[in-house]
Amino acid sequence: MSYSFRGNIRELHNIIYRASCLADDVADIKHLPETIRPSSALEEINAPPSNVLSLDEVRKAASDAAEKHFLEEHLREVKGNVTALAKRLNMNRSYLQTLVKKRGMRAREFKEKAHAG
Repeated sequence: MSYSFRGNIRELHNIIYRASCLADDVADIKHLPETIRPSSALEEINAPPSNVLSLDEVRKAASDAAEKHFLEEHLREVKGNVTALAKRLNMNRSYLQTLVKKRGMRAREFKEKAHAG
């Protein structure tokens, strides 16, 4: 939780992918690279699981992160114009707007960034 992911969404994706490959049904802290485990990881590995994620939960988290990254990149390209992006992606504008809101974003923020930068 405290790792800052200095890389980008690819680093997060690779870590989640690694965990999903190493785990049988449930991903745990022992499936994370040693470099990002908390300092007390050995204690946590031996402790009984409290909030262990299932493989499906890990996959959903990776999918959600990838979707948000995809939307951010494309909204930047169209300067927050949801209608233009919907046409580019050949999808319904209102559904795209729902996805943007679901990921906690506002298209307006991408318009403001385009004018500021």
